Amino acid sequence: MRLLLVGYFGAGNLGDELILKAAAGFLLERFPKAKLLYISRGQVDPPHPSLRPLHFLDLGRIAYWAAKATAAIFPGGSVLQNRTSLRSLFYYRTVAGLLRRFGTPYFMLGQGIGPLVGRVAQGYAREVLSGAEWISARDQEAFIEMANLLGPNRKLHLGADTALLTPPQEPAQVEREQARRLVVVPRAWLDLEGLAGALGRIERAQFEEAVVAYFEPGEEELAARVAELISPLTSGIRVVAPSVDHPTMPFLGSSLVISCRYHGVLLSALAGVPAIALGRDPKLIALSGSLALPLAERPEQLPQLIEPILEEGRGGKLQAALHRLRQRAQVAWEELARRLSAVAG
Repeated sequence: MRLLLVGYFGAGNLGDELILKAAAGFLLERFPKAKLLYISRGQVDPPHPSLRPLHFLDLGRIAYWAAKATAAIFPGGSVLQNRTSLRSLFYYRTVAGLLRRFGTPYFMLGQGIGPLVGRVAQGYAREVLSGAEWISARDQEAFIEMANLLGPNRKLHLGADTALLTPPQEPAQVEREQARRLVVVPRAWLDLEGLAGALGRIERAQFEEAVVAYFEPGEEELAARVAELISPLTSGIRVVAPSVDHPTMPFLGSSLVISCRYHGVLLSALAGVPAIALGRDPKLIALSGSLALPLAERPEQLPQLIEPILEEGRGGKLQAALHRLRQRAQVAWEELARRLSAVAG
């Protein structure tokens, strides 16, 4: 069995690399002899030793393996969007077109979608979705938007982010690592002035140490600036880039995570740590709602949310919500395994 994995991989974004690694781990557990190839930006090494990269600009090799593959899988992320330009969406439309041309079935798991600005972008996305054999949406919002594009169909289902296949930390390990630690996961659009004002209203005694975790290359300067803002709150502060092999390590045992990133919230839940989602990103809003976690649309809302979540601590509500999401992801991937077995004969 040859499987081609398609997504925004190899650029060093931790969330995307987690999705790729989780997908590879699941597929090799179900199909140990499978050959896994993936489209890569080529900036970082494969997150799993059994993965073979194909450079995203080498369309000749991609076309060759699109024809040879048993099936292709879009394992997650939000590839169907034109937030910055139409180029990225056009690229994935081209790959999907190659797969259809060679009669290679493709499946889309844990998919987000949007923003899609304009009729051309919506048409491209509809074309890619229509060609898929089976689709699981990352969350209810993505499901609704895909359903609006596709109309009535039986191949669209509600799933969850593929990174949820990553095993959660054992409770005993969480207990061993406990500390009064604040973890902040920033993004480029973060209002630093607003964050500084909000943090100035937080009691210093609440945290002994702090960590700023950045998720992709190029964010080092941003992380250093956030660390400077946090420094008055605590006697010790570190700036780290979580690794794809130990992604929950910076979160483990912390008191609180404030995350502008989707996978920052997800990793905090896997580490058994409560989080506040910060921002207006629809996928962040959807995830915080699914995990019953608070959302601050603006930094100035943080102080009023921090004390209640610290008092609640590592309650069972978060773990129950995480379990439900992980079940959704698992069910979707088990369905994929069943369908891949049928394709392979």
